[in-house]
Amino acid sequence: MRQKDYIIIWAEYLDSTKSRSEGRRVPLSLAVKNPSPKEIAEALQILGLEYDIEEDKKYPRAWWSSRGRVKVKKNSLKKNALLKQLCKIIRDIRAKKKYRSW
Repeated sequence: MRQKDYIIIWAEYLDSTKSRSEGRRVPLSLAVKNPSPKEIAEALQILGLEYDIEEDKKYPRAWWSSRGRVKVKKNSLKKNALLKQLCKIIRDIRAKKKYRSW
């Protein structure tokens, strides 16, 4: 049953190691390498959106891998615009963590 009040975000949507046919939905120039649902949740928290992490779910195109997914309560953003924003925020988060580790 589809849940119309939520947007489903799989980590594969943002993954630069995946091709478009493997599920990537953002341009390669924006995509991030191996994002985790926790990173996606951290970015959603920065945006102030309500979300729920479902770690037991498997992406249908990669059923052997269980990364999980994130359910986001619908807002005024379109799904593709939200995915692009998430990529930018995850890049910023990673850059800050790398800078702190120096």
